[in-house]
Amino acid sequence: MDLERQTLCRKLVTFLYSACPKLVLALKATPQVYPGSTSDYHMEDSVWTHTMLVLQAALERTDFGLEDIATALVHDFAKPLTARVKEAKVGQGYRMSFAGHGPLGVQPAVDFCLAARKAGILPLTNEEIARIASATSNHIAFYNLPDSKSALSFCNNDAAALRTLVRLMYCDMQGSIADTQGKAFLGNLEILRVAEELLAGQAPAEQGPVSEGPGLHLVCGTKGRAKEVQTMLLANGRATIWLEDTGALENSGPSEGFAELAFRIQEQSARTREEGVLICADLCTRSARKSLCSLLKRALPDIPITCTLVLSPMNEWYPSEPEPLHKGLPKKTPNLVVPSLAFEEHLARARVVLAEDVRGPGSFLGSDCS
Repeated sequence: MDLERQTLCRKLVTFLYSACPKLVLALKATPQVYPGSTSDYHMEDSVWTHTMLVLQAALERTDFGLEDIATALVHDFAKPLTARVKEAKVGQGYRMSFAGHGPLGVQPAVDFCLAARKAGILPLTNEEIARIASATSNHIAFYNLPDSKSALSFCNNDAAALRTLVRLMYCDMQGSIADTQGKAFLGNLEILRVAEELLAGQAPAEQGPVSEGPGLHLVCGTKGRAKEVQTMLLANGRATIWLEDTGALENSGPSEGFAELAFRIQEQSARTREEGVLICADLCTRSARKSLCSLLKRALPDIPITCTLVLSPMNEWYPSEPEPLHKGLPKKTPNLVVPSLAFEEHLARARVVLAEDVRGPGSFLGSDCS
């Protein structure tokens, strides 16, 4: 590692220590492997140790840029929040589980990157931060692909997003004390190899809006003004349906309350076919989006559906850290599963965007935070 990258490493870690000390303590206090047990994936003593090893792997690759280095640092920020002790899958004993830490880590990743950008440490673009968030959300689900050749569609046919994810996977494996002859490690290595082959024939291109033209265009995100403003910008005068409560879609699928929505969609069928209709809703999980898309397809089976997930800064949790915190992160940390064409078959196109500063000057991090 050259001197310039050593200096960057020092700046990043020092900034994390000073801006989010409780998160650092939580990362250090969370065991990566249950004491006295073994793991095929990790034998590092803590999530902090693993994170530093992954960061080092990214810094040592001179062809990896700031986007890749930042992804390596933030990808496991939500592990302390999701840490659970469970029975071992094989034999007796216990193991550590971090189910769901990818999607729960999206918001902390976004906020850290924005704060580091404001501090002049990580001069990242909004597009780069959106890819970092996507990789954070997806880095475990990537291993669950039914076919490794679908890696590109998993990243919504965005070669730049796949490149960021693949580079994270490389660093994640380099930063793990794993059983390199084990079935799990070798299987993950094969998935990574196929994905890299797919990337070799792809030239990353700028991704434009997916909500243009005819169709039903979902605009999703956490509750707040960012999603609403983004919806109005994308609509540009087109018809828009605002869904206030989508909780019923999460587990049981569309209920009778959504019959009215289906009727409204059919009423808008002419506009849908001519110029497109936007639907603004929370829909931050895959199950909720799939339930709604199933309903929409029943109403208008021949109409394409797109999805734009809108990311935005959380209201000043970082770096001022208002209470209450739990395991170094806010208790209301949202679960943000990025859309994926590989797992959401009703979607024709999907994209993740970062909408910043929608609440006016000084809204993110507060005007007095420096």
